[in-house]
Amino acid sequence: MDEIDPREAYKARTMMRLYELRSWQAIKSSGDCGCDIRFPPWDAASAEYEERFATSTQAEHTQARLALRDQQNQIAREVQDICEAQGTW
Repeated sequence: MDEIDPREAYKARTMMRLYELRSWQAIKSSGDCGCDIRFPPWDAASAEYEERFATSTQAEHTQARLALRDQQNQIAREVQDICEAQGTW
């Protein structure tokens, strides 16, 4: 993703949304907002992106980002509360 063509920036946005959702899910399930949980290595998100979205069209990426955002919004308050309690929000 580091050298992505600007016309394909939508791919990077999908990967970033997926990465953030997975980190928020880990925060929620562990109750920990430490740096290792909040900012994990990109490997798992990258592998999941390659498996699920790499060959998707731009329209499919848009739909995927909306779905990922909806999932993230469902846990946002809980994640924020955990992180605020630990002083990391």
